[in-house]
Amino acid sequence: MGAWGYGLFESDDDYDMVANLSDEAGLTALAASLKKNTAKENTAPVRDADKASSSDGESHEDDFEHSLSIYGGHNRSPAVDAVVRDHLNAGKLQELADKYLAKFFAPDPNEYYPPSYILCILGACAMSLGCTLPAVFKAQLKVLYPTSLRLRQAQGQMKKALYGPDGFENGTPYDMQSVGLFEATAAEPPSNAGHGGIVSLNVQGQLGLFGPPPVKKDVMAQVTRRMESINEENDPPYDICGDCGKSEAESGRKLLSCVRCKARRYCGRECQKAHWKAVHKDFCKAPEGTGADGERAG
Repeated sequence: MGAWGYGLFESDDDYDMVANLSDEAGLTALAASLKKNTAKENTAPVRDADKASSSDGESHEDDFEHSLSIYGGHNRSPAVDAVVRDHLNAGKLQELADKYLAKFFAPDPNEYYPPSYILCILGACAMSLGCTLPAVFKAQLKVLYPTSLRLRQAQGQMKKALYGPDGFENGTPYDMQSVGLFEATAAEPPSNAGHGGIVSLNVQGQLGLFGPPPVKKDVMAQVTRRMESINEENDPPYDICGDCGKSEAESGRKLLSCVRCKARRYCGRECQKAHWKAVHKDFCKAPEGTGADGERAG
C-alpha cells in the first residue's frame, strides 16, 4: 500500500515499525495475560456497587480482546493506553531506547529500517501514550528528528511535540494529528488539505525508492557526534569541543568553557551555539554554590 500521507503514522512502514515495537515491548504476551484475567473476572458475579465504582462509569470488558499497541492511536480506549503506558514506564521504554541507540552507533547495513528512524517512531509512540520520557531520550530525539524524519510534515509534528507550543508533557497523551488509512481514503479533498491535499494513496514516503535523497555524510557525522555528546553530558571530556569533537590542536583554536556550567568546552561560539540548542541546554547546570547564571552566589 505504501504511504497515504506525509506525516508520522501515515505509511505502511510506520505501521510495521509500530507492530514490531509492540511485540518487542512484550505487549503481545501482556494482551494474552490481560485477556485471560478479564475472562476469569467476567465469570464471577458483579455487584451493583462494583459497577458504580468504575472511574468513568463505562464497561471496559472488550478493551483487551484485541492486541495492545505501543502507539496510542491504535488502542481501543484510554484505559488500554494507561495499561501500556505503565508497562513502558516500568522499564520497557528505556530498554527499547537503549537497544536501538546501540544499533545507531553500530548499524547493520542489512537492516531496512534505520535505527534513528525507529527511535523517532518509538519516541512518538511513547508521547502518544503519555509516557514519561527520560531526559536523555528526549534530548536524543531532538538531535535525531531533523535528519531521521525526511518529510517536512513529519518533522513539524515532532518539532511541535518536543518544543511546543502546546507540546508534549510527561504523563499526558499527546495527539500527533496523524491521519489513518481509512480516514485518508474516506476524506474529501478539502478536509485533507492539511495533509498536502492527498486524495490518492502511495504518496512519497519517508523511505524507499521514491523517498528523499540520503543524508550527506558530513551531516550524519555531526548527528553522530551530538548523540555521543549526550552520553558525555554527566562526565564531559575537557580536552575536546563539545559539538564538533575537535581538540585544540585539530581546531587550531583555544577551547573556551561554557560560561554557566564551566565544564563543557568549545572551539568557538559557532559550535557553542549549535551545541546549546541541540544538546547542552537540557543538561547545563551551574556549579554548586553559584547562581543560575553561573556567577558565584553570595
